Amino acid sequence: MFAYEAAHAVARLVVGRGETVVLECTYARIEQRASLLAALAETPATPLWAVEFFVTPDEAVRRFRERHEATDLDERLVRERAARFPYSDQPLRVDSAAAAPGELARQITDWWRRRPEELHRETWAATGRGWD
Repeated sequence: MFAYEAAHAVARLVVGRGETVVLECTYARIEQRASLLAALAETPATPLWAVEFFVTPDEAVRRFRERHEATDLDERLVRERAARFPYSDQPLRVDSAAAAPGELARQITDWWRRRPEELHRETWAATGRGWD
């Protein structure tokens, strides 16, 4: 949570200067989402959008096996987290295995330029998972 809170504090400062912020975080947990909303509470007019990268549990495990960074995860946890990610109906959902990263970035940029409907903040936050 400390890393999320730090990212949100920086985001609040940048938004306060009238700039757009892009955060790359998982936001699977209710507390992570609530922390972002709390950080933006003083700027309620700031639009909030989200992009969710869909990945199947099998694909998540395949990618995990290719990583070499130290982690506290194992294949069982990776599979479980991919299977239980709390996808929401509001964000743009992108199948992360459907195209090369550059093409996915283009799709997201095109979507964002069309100024999609903003998230209903509280509804989105409530769809997160607890720490069960």
